[in-house]
Amino acid sequence: MVTLVVFIKNKTMKNFKLLVIGLLVGCFPSFEPKNVLKKEIEEGDIEVKWISLVGILDQDFPDYILFKKNKSIDTICEAHNIKDFTLKNNTITIKFLGTPKKYNYPIEIPEHIYEYNIKVDTIN
Repeated sequence: MVTLVVFIKNKTMKNFKLLVIGLLVGCFPSFEPKNVLKKEIEEGDIEVKWISLVGILDQDFPDYILFKKNKSIDTICEAHNIKDFTLKNNTITIKFLGTPKKYNYPIEIPEHIYEYNIKVDTIN
């Protein structure tokens, strides 16, 4: 009888500890930023994606535009003021609110990626 009571107490205590650990882990959010796909265009064997990093604690991450062809992935740009992008024929047009910037510093955008031209459109 005594061993049965001790067994029940140990099992109950173990379940209680697991419950407390589970509650503690579930109450604290992950502070890792999350990728949010804002826009994606697929044309043949290429993909162009606009991805935004969203943080939990008022963090300021730049958006970025990725170019994927077959198995290779390249970043076209990382900027805070991307407005939109389009893909027409062999031209990728990236629209910015003003001059392309990352953390308030002007950035250079490449003119070509593979056989595609990159055009910058600034909207004031």
